[in-house]
Amino acid sequence: MDKEKECVLNKYIFDSYYKMLLLNYSKKHTQSLYKMYYEFFKNETEEDFKNAVMEAIRNEKYFPNIAELSKYLPTKTEKKLKEWEDVRSEKVTEEEEKKLKEMLKI
Repeated sequence: MDKEKECVLNKYIFDSYYKMLLLNYSKKHTQSLYKMYYEFFKNETEEDFKNAVMEAIRNEKYFPNIAELSKYLPTKTEKKLKEWEDVRSEKVTEEEEKKLKEMLKI
């Protein structure tokens, strides 16, 4: 029996920002709308989802559909770059990076 993949986005965080969207756009809550949005965004990180909601509120005149909200999420390439930066920063200290730049004259 396959275990269902654990969701990345904490449901409490999703609830909070979903409600923020509803309130901002005076949109009426429906269970089907809630389930649909959660299904699409449950594998996003909390930080990415929060940022997407805040950007949508700043920029969208009407309640954003899934595609409109998704455009504020990082692309796969941006996510990979961030992962690489995180790994890189764990392996190279600032002092080591400074020495490397001096050696390379960057």
